[in-house]
Amino acid sequence: MELSDVQKAQTAYDDLYWQHESGPETICHSERHIGKLLGKLATIAEVYDHGHAPDLTVLDDEIIPDLLIFAARLANDRGISLDDAFATRTEALTARFASAKKNSDSE
Repeated sequence: MELSDVQKAQTAYDDLYWQHESGPETICHSERHIGKLLGKLATIAEVYDHGHAPDLTVLDDEIIPDLLIFAARLANDRGISLDDAFATRTEALTARFASAKKNSDSE
């Protein structure tokens, strides 16, 4: 599935089930759910910090797919393409880190 397909699937889902207005309401509601996901991720990281192996089921079954859901929902709300946003962002990060790597290699 391509990111554009994810966006189309999210649009179809949201047309049926999403109960929030676009714009600020979608952004604020998404932020709250993403915050909850970060709390779940922090719980996993804390287990690692204490030298144990966490159960990663919640990462696989909830955190990763839910982050994609909210990325698609926010992109749809903003009217942007996830494919384009991902490409633009990874290009910028690649340029940034390639430059930093080049500078550290020359030292």
